[in-house]
Amino acid sequence: MQTNLVEKLRIAAGAEIKSPYKETYDEADAGVFEALGIGMSKNAIREIAMNKDAYGFDEAPALQTIPSVGTPVQFLQWWSPKVIKTLYAKRAADEILGVTNAGSWEDAEVVVPEVETTGQAALYGDYVNGENSNFNVNFNKRAVVRFLSTVSVGTLEEMQISRMRMSAKERKMVASANSLEIQRNQVAFNGFLVGNQANYGILNDPRLPAYGTLPANDKGKTDWASKTYGEIVNDIRTMLKELEVKMAGLFSSRDDSFTMVLPMAASQAMTAVPQYNSYGFDGSVEAWFKKAYPRARIIYAPQFDKALGGQNVVLIFVDEVDGEKNADQFVQQKMFLVGFERRDTYIKETYSNATAGAFFGYGVGAVRYVGV
Repeated sequence: MQTNLVEKLRIAAGAEIKSPYKETYDEADAGVFEALGIGMSKNAIREIAMNKDAYGFDEAPALQTIPSVGTPVQFLQWWSPKVIKTLYAKRAADEILGVTNAGSWEDAEVVVPEVETTGQAALYGDYVNGENSNFNVNFNKRAVVRFLSTVSVGTLEEMQISRMRMSAKERKMVASANSLEIQRNQVAFNGFLVGNQANYGILNDPRLPAYGTLPANDKGKTDWASKTYGEIVNDIRTMLKELEVKMAGLFSSRDDSFTMVLPMAASQAMTAVPQYNSYGFDGSVEAWFKKAYPRARIIYAPQFDKALGGQNVVLIFVDEVDGEKNADQFVQQKMFLVGFERRDTYIKETYSNATAGAFFGYGVGAVRYVGV
């Protein structure tokens, strides 16, 4: 005969059991449990009595399954729809140079003709033979370089990745496009050797002038992080003065548009303000620059940090010379689908790009300095 929980407790309390199964309980029963230090309401006692068979402990079977620790954690997770992506350095080439769609993906070279006129006018005389005016032509060549990236996506792979609310094809396409753009940007800054031919970048175009060195301050430092407001302003004026002298009146920094490319390390230096308002202007260096040269651009490029012998560099160039764009980037294709293949279990796509790098038409319209 099964003994229910209430009856066991009554026996433990030394209470007399008149019936094996007592269906009703009175106030005295509450005192039985209180004697054991157990408090129960009348409703709880009645509930135990009505379900007395469920509280028999002496016949409880041994646990047959692995002990559980509770609800599995995967049922207690909230998945954010936001996805954190890997960051890459700023690709500033397009901002600095722009992009000119030059030719086709299969082209081998970009050629830019350069014409120089010759001849000198002579003093007139009836029988004086003047010098013949003529011209000379050179051809500036830039080799086209191509890169490729392949995307392969399996059927099972796509179905399984979709369980994470992602698309394998989409993610791989983004990765492919990103890798091609990184390479194109790198060529735009550093150029690329293609066999025995080459193209060039912003940092090594042979048409650009040699690097100058900015004057050191009283601490022997040339970098702007170590210079004051006034010293930085004077450096900018020095560079623009050289550019105007070289251009021989064909460029005015106050009236014409130009671009100043700085390393990221100089960004905070451009926020420097004068210690005393002895310059008649109480704004930052950058605020002064924009007011003094309203048509100028400032671009910060991480590729200019430690670009030459571990030192930072700066480039200033005139945007237009003789009505022509001075700095350019010749791109044949940013992304070109070379081929597509579908198999029974996967698809494969090959993409490519093509670029001839950077080109400066008028090197005289630029100045470069190291040690910023």
